[in-house]
Amino acid sequence: MSPMSRTLLALLLLLSAGPAHALDTWETFDAGEISLEAGVQASAIPDEATGTLDGWFTGYFGTGPITAYVLVGGYGIFDGSDEGIYAGGGLFGTVGGDHISLDLGFEFTASGPEAWATPTPWVELNLDLVPDQGRFGGWVRLLLPISIELVEQPTVDLGMQYTLGLYGTPAEGHQLFGGYRGSTSVSGGEPEPGFAVVGYNAVLADFMELETEVFVGLPDEETSPSIGGTLNLMFWFSI
Repeated sequence: MSPMSRTLLALLLLLSAGPAHALDTWETFDAGEISLEAGVQASAIPDEATGTLDGWFTGYFGTGPITAYVLVGGYGIFDGSDEGIYAGGGLFGTVGGDHISLDLGFEFTASGPEAWATPTPWVELNLDLVPDQGRFGGWVRLLLPISIELVEQPTVDLGMQYTLGLYGTPAEGHQLFGGYRGSTSVSGGEPEPGFAVVGYNAVLADFMELETEVFVGLPDEETSPSIGGTLNLMFWFSI
C-alpha cells in the first residue's frame, strides 16, 4: 500500500472505528426496540486529488440495560489502490442519572482482504443540563482499538481515539453538534492530526432520524488538510 493510501486508510479508520459513525452521543434502546441504520461517509484530500468512500449497515437490538448491535460495511480509495469489507458487532450499556451518565461498550470488527481484527473497548461520559438532552450538554468518548494484523507480518498495535463534543437542542427533534476527534498510537509514534467536526440531526418521523456531519482534517508538516462528510439514516420500531 502506498504512503498516501495508508494516510487515507488511517483517515477512514479514525472516523469509522468504534461504535459511532456520526457526531452524536450514545443511548441504549429499551427492551424489544430495534433500530436499523444505513450510512455513507466520503473524505478527500484536495491537494492530492484522492479520497475514500465508506458505506455500512448497522442493526441494534435493545434489552433494556444492554443494547447489542451488528454491522457490515465496505470501504475503498478513489484511485483504486485499496478496498475491502468489514463486519462485526458489539454491546453497550448506560449507568448514571439524568444529568451525568456513563456509557460502557465493547466492539469487535474484522476486515479484509488484509485480515485485520480490531477489538475495541470504549467509554463515554455524558453531561446534560436537562434530562433527555432537552437543551444543552457535552460528552467525552474514549476508544482503545487493538489492531491485530493476522497475515504477512502479524502485528498488534494499541491505539487511542477520543472525541470531545458539545450539543444543543434548539427545538424538539433537532440537534446541533460540534466537536473534535483525535487519535494516537499507545504503542508508540506521534499523535495523528485531529478533525474538527460539526453536525446536524433531525427527526423526520416518529420512526426515522437523519444524522449528518461535516469534518475537516487538520494539517501538520506531513499531512495535507482533508474534508469530508457523513450521512446516517436511522429507523426504529418495537417488537
